[in-house]
Amino acid sequence: MKSVLILNDLWIFYELRNIAAENQSIDYSLNEINDEIRKNNLKVTILSIFNGSLKLTYERQIVRNQSLEVTIGAIGPAFDILKKSSPLGALGRLAYKFIFPMSGQNGLEGWYVKPEIAFSSYSYYNKDMLQRYRVDKMAIMAVGGYQFVFNWFVLDIFLGGGGGIGNP
Repeated sequence: MKSVLILNDLWIFYELRNIAAENQSIDYSLNEINDEIRKNNLKVTILSIFNGSLKLTYERQIVRNQSLEVTIGAIGPAFDILKKSSPLGALGRLAYKFIFPMSGQNGLEGWYVKPEIAFSSYSYYNKDMLQRYRVDKMAIMAVGGYQFVFNWFVLDIFLGGGGGIGNP
């Protein structure tokens, strides 16, 4: 009888260990999913609407404390402040971000610096000359800032400068 109780206790212990291992793997899987989600940001540059363009940025963490940003945008569908040039075109940016997070922060949150290359191609209407002009520009910039990451919201405050080339 004693051996049956011992075998029964061993079987219960074995089953509890299996259940605990399954729960641990489920928790680990959920943590992996959350970590994977935290490696991505999708940003809309709201203030660019007042500058005549709409911008959408995708940021992906490449390695710890480093990410790649790709921005695409449309020039013209937003507010034309001057209300006379009717610009139409596209823009793009590519940046590699070096992030300096504080302890306990998300991998994409914190102070950062990034080299950035930007390009745009658009046309605008000159009412004085009654003609459309095409403009192609490219710039290389250095940018620094701070990025806050909340559950579903990203606030990115930055300042930068650089040089550009293109036709007028």
